[in-house]
This record gives sequence, C-alpha cells and structure tokens, in this order.
Amino acid sequence: KDLTGDLIQIQSSTSTGVRSPVLMAKKKCVIFADPNYDLERPTEESDVSIMDNLVATISTLFLKPSEQTGIASRLPKTRDEAHEIEYTLSAGENSFEVQCFLGDEATLSSVLQVESPFVVHFSTHGFAKPSVIGVSGTFWDDTKCGLILAGSNTYRQGKLAKILPVAGTGELTALAAMGMK
Repeated sequence: KDLTGDLIQIQSSTSTGVRSPVLMAKKKCVIFADPNYDLERPTEESDVSIMDNLVATISTLFLKPSEQTGIASRLPKTRDEAHEIEYTLSAGENSFEVQCFLGDEATLSSVLQVESPFVVHFSTHGFAKPSVIGVSGTFWDDTKCGLILAGSNTYRQGKLAKILPVAGTGELTALAAMGMK
C-alpha cells in the first residue's frame, strides 16, 4: 500500500515454486512528450508591463541564452508514442498510475515537481555541448547535456520578456535531473 492507498496485485513464486498473489504499491509513471518548444507569453502589447521589460533587461545580465544556438523542431509522432505508452502501462491487472505532460505542459517546472516516479519517459530532443578542458585533461560537465522541453526555443532566441516562469530555459540538464526527488 502506498501513500495514496493504491494497491496492485502481482504473482510471486514461493520457495516451493507455487505462485501466490502479493499486494504491492501501485507505481507512478510519468511521460513528457511533444513539448511546445515555442511556448511563450501572449504577444499582445497590453500584456507586457514595465515590470516585465525591467525583468527582461535585468535577466540579460544574468541569463545568457544557451551556447548551442540550434532551434528545436517538433518530433513527429511523439504524442502518439506517449499515448501508446500510457495505454500499455495503464492497462491490465498490474497497471501503473500514468501521468502525461504533453505540449505546453511538458515544462522544466513540471519535470522538477514530479516526486519519486517508478518510470519516467521523455520523447523530446536532447543536447550535448562540448566537453570542458581542464588542467588535468578533458572532463564532462553535467550542466552541458540534457533534454529540451517546452519554451526552449523562446529562451534560445533570446526572447527573455516572453519566457514563462514554468518553462524557464526549457533545458533539463543532467545535473538538474540527478537532483530530482
């Protein structure tokens, strides 16, 4: 039984080889697919306040768009893939609790708010920037590789006033992923 009280039943073999039912906590699976790489604030002039412009100006001093200047394009069939995985994992007696984040919902904030999933599936682009050369040789920097999520094109194009707080940079670095709950 897990914290939500959900139970699933599985078959387990005993030392005599006889299968017996065992109750096990229902596992949570999370799917992130088909992110809207161009996610941004509405473009109406009235939506952009003086404070937004000030935040954007200050942000340019601290937030530099990614060194990788490529713009991500939509991956065909990733939404279909997510639905097929969701159907497969949620069907049958030993089903999983599946939550999908698609399109505008596939943001950095959504990823970082997920707690203790049994399975996480991403259908998106990834990135890897060149290694860093140090005094004792070349090493890999975990902030220079990761996955691209909703809003990444907005950040990469330097449209800082249009970035939604839930999207952030749109990049889930390996370092950030290691810190997930």
